Amino acid sequence: MAVKERLGQEISYWSHRADELERRELAGQTPKLNSRRAHDRAQELTERLQRRLLELEQERQLTSLPPVVVGGAIVVPQGFIDRLDGIVPDTSGGAAFRNAVDAVIAAERESGREPEDVRGTRLGYDVVSHVASGLRFVKVFIEQRQASVRLPRNSALACLNGGDAYWVALAEIETGDVRWARPRIEHDAPFGEGSVDARLEASGG
Repeated sequence: MAVKERLGQEISYWSHRADELERRELAGQTPKLNSRRAHDRAQELTERLQRRLLELEQERQLTSLPPVVVGGAIVVPQGFIDRLDGIVPDTSGGAAFRNAVDAVIAAERESGREPEDVRGTRLGYDVVSHVASGLRFVKVFIEQRQASVRLPRNSALACLNGGDAYWVALAEIETGDVRWARPRIEHDAPFGEGSVDARLEASGG
């Protein structure tokens, strides 16, 4: 089950991180992120997983009436629509995207933060950075000067849960420059849809 796998990975990450931080605290160290915050994050994700599994179980109990055809539709791949809108897919494959992530990590380090590359983990973001106030979660896109981005469903959920700790980084491949923005979405992707539009608000990062 996709939702169980995705949230399970994130719960495992934060539980492991909390244990690691607790060992450092017991050794007399003072990490920027304390173990309580990491434990709280793992607990929050565990409760969210339990709620989502309950919702899915309730959906399985629904019964439907015989279908009535009232119209038709042409299915167009989202990638085709993105290309028409000038949006470069932010998949974790390909040298261009890897370079974009590297540029973002370099910018994070220059700002005094401690970034970790977590792309491919399906957490809803590509970089997680440790800062004095806790954590910040960064979704990376290749810079196209767009005013909005299309967030995958798991990224939309991470954005809603992360609030002001969730960022979009738009990296210029040729120069290595990074433009920071806060994504704003009104609601989660409707059931059955794989992505949702997010308006970008420029920010200094």
